[in-house]
Amino acid sequence: MFDGLAEALFVIIIITIIATVISLAVKISSRWILFSKCKEEGWKSLIPVYTDLTVLKVSGLSWWWIFLIYGYSFLYGFYVVFMILNATQGSYEYETITNFLNLVQGFASLVYLFARFNIGINLAKKFNQSAGYGVLIMFFEPIMFYILGLSKSYEYDENIEVSKNGIFGFTKENEVNVFCPECGAQGKASDIYCNNCGKKMR
Repeated sequence: MFDGLAEALFVIIIITIIATVISLAVKISSRWILFSKCKEEGWKSLIPVYTDLTVLKVSGLSWWWIFLIYGYSFLYGFYVVFMILNATQGSYEYETITNFLNLVQGFASLVYLFARFNIGINLAKKFNQSAGYGVLIMFFEPIMFYILGLSKSYEYDENIEVSKNGIFGFTKENEVNVFCPECGAQGKASDIYCNNCGKKMR
């Protein structure tokens, strides 16, 4: 009975390790391809934290967004520590802290999703795509990074103005006037299509 349980546990561990390695390889390779498309060194995708700072850079967001991305992981580390202390010592204080951290983690996960959403929206703009692409980047990052990085239909434009502070930070003062190459009508740098003739602005 014990041998069968140990064997099953061993198989689960091996499968978990393989799945983790594959997931990490996909994440690194997709970012490597995207970084190369955005004129950044691909090796930056190999370094933890630095890879996310590079994603923030190419998306046009400020560096401090890194705290929103890693806030959940930071809190989870504390949660695990106090959960172990509570399990071993059974202290009421540890249990209270553990419950509080568990509650805060729920909020932190929403903050993380908000950060991923802003990265997606900004990147979509940099690739002259709609907000829908931003939502897809948020939920399916590796797949979308492969598509944006490998397809010749998508070109990264570092000159497109985006908000460094996310969707609430873009003001009219940040806008740069551009002109439609088709009809000459004036528009904003953030416009994907001409408001006059409907042609793509760039």
